[in-house]
Amino acid sequence: MNRLESTEAAPPERMDESTRARLRAAKAKRLHGFQLFGAEVGSVRITRDTLNSQHGAHRGRHLVVSFVGGDLIEIRPFGSPIRKTVSAFDIYRFAIEREATAARMERLRAQREKKKARLERLRLKAAEARLRRSL
Repeated sequence: MNRLESTEAAPPERMDESTRARLRAAKAKRLHGFQLFGAEVGSVRITRDTLNSQHGAHRGRHLVVSFVGGDLIEIRPFGSPIRKTVSAFDIYRFAIEREATAARMERLRAQREKKKARLERLRLKAAEARLRRSL
């Protein structure tokens, strides 16, 4: 039995491309014993909703989401060559920041409403005082 026929994996320089790709995929699927995302690396999903008019030339298109090796997610509009690759950590951080910003904006909205009510009360009080003085 020669070296290439052995049951052990051949050195990377002697493996064919399909074997190398299969080993890379197997390594990418598992990280510290856990399967990434609960989905196959390389699996593709298409969103149900389409992009709205804020997205210019891509409006009305579905998004194609692909799980790339490691913790990377690739997003692109359907039928478009433009691809954006982001880390799962970046998406998580964005979600946390968005939640914090929404809570902050809600507090600011409540403060503005309180200020508006206070100023309206002051306007009415001043108008009543002017009316009493004119009588």
